[in-house]
Amino acid sequence: METTQFRRIPIKVLVAVWIVLSATSGHADLRDSIEQSFTVVPGGWLNIETDKGSIEIRTAPQPQVDVLVDLHADVSSEKKAREILKKFVVDFAQLENEVRIDAKFESDHSSFW
Repeated sequence: METTQFRRIPIKVLVAVWIVLSATSGHADLRDSIEQSFTVVPGGWLNIETDKGSIEIRTAPQPQVDVLVDLHADVSSEKKAREILKKFVVDFAQLENEVRIDAKFESDHSSFW
């Protein structure tokens, strides 16, 4: 589990996070998004932890962190696509000078390892 920490983030911060869940190609192409904004100050920390997708970070001249989580499931049925999107859980938290984003896919089956 890697946690990325940024020190001395300028007051001008804009973060866009795109999480893309792509299973096998099929007939149902379902998308959803989650947006959240946080007011930040210089010297803050940004912690992002995820087990799927990619992350893009952009800076801007505003004292805030804007987060966009873009969810995408492309599978054989709409029912399966909805199940996949429902199982991807994103939690946001801001504690003092830290913004934390945890995004994880909750699996139905447990691993033996």
